[in-house]
Amino acid sequence: MPTVVLMDVSLSMTRPVALEGSEEFQRKNLAAHGLTMLFEHMATNYKLEFTALVAFSSLWELMVPFTRDYNTLQEALSNMEDYDKTCLEAALHGVSNVVQQEWGSACPCQVVCMSSTASACCKRPVFCATCISALQHDRGVL
Repeated sequence: MPTVVLMDVSLSMTRPVALEGSEEFQRKNLAAHGLTMLFEHMATNYKLEFTALVAFSSLWELMVPFTRDYNTLQEALSNMEDYDKTCLEAALHGVSNVVQQEWGSACPCQVVCMSSTASACCKRPVFCATCISALQHDRGVL
């Protein structure tokens, strides 16, 4: 099953995270490290799976189209620029477009979302459920 990784590149991801007894990191660095570990795991255990990387803020951008080359995905993580605000709805529309163009409307996919903004999902679960339901109905994807 194809996987789409959504990486939040909004300004909130540049905020520092202080860890006890170590240096400060930006949230985007921690997210990139976590995704690198995920990509390494997938490269070892799921060699035949296709994965795409989408950066999002108020808009979305396909950074890496569906591929099995996890090195390309890891390199793209370090080339992401920071943009304005988080908008999960735009990201989900992007996922819908990317999946539909590559796989058609009948293919289920996995979505992994890395974001520092609780409102992207947690504070508005009804909105997210409505958005996903609308995408499923309108485009037959997700």
